[in-house]
Amino acid sequence: MASEVREIATALSSLTSEDLRRRYDSAGLKASWPLTPYREDEDDEHIFGALERDFGRLTTCYRIAAARENAMLIAVI
Repeated sequence: MASEVREIATALSSLTSEDLRRRYDSAGLKASWPLTPYREDEDDEHIFGALERDFGRLTTCYRIAAARENAMLIAVI
């Protein structure tokens, strides 16, 4: 629903890099390998940079969908 997309877009856009850093759990991400692309030997700052980049992309997708009054379909492949 478009109204849900607007709510999510607003919530995502309110999060800052500092919020992401506070919630960031590199050990949890690494422990979930191979379900996540991060292995135990990867640098934490590299992983956070990728997470921050991907979060920005997700936020942008929701912002655009909300502006167009579209719904979103998310799939984990």
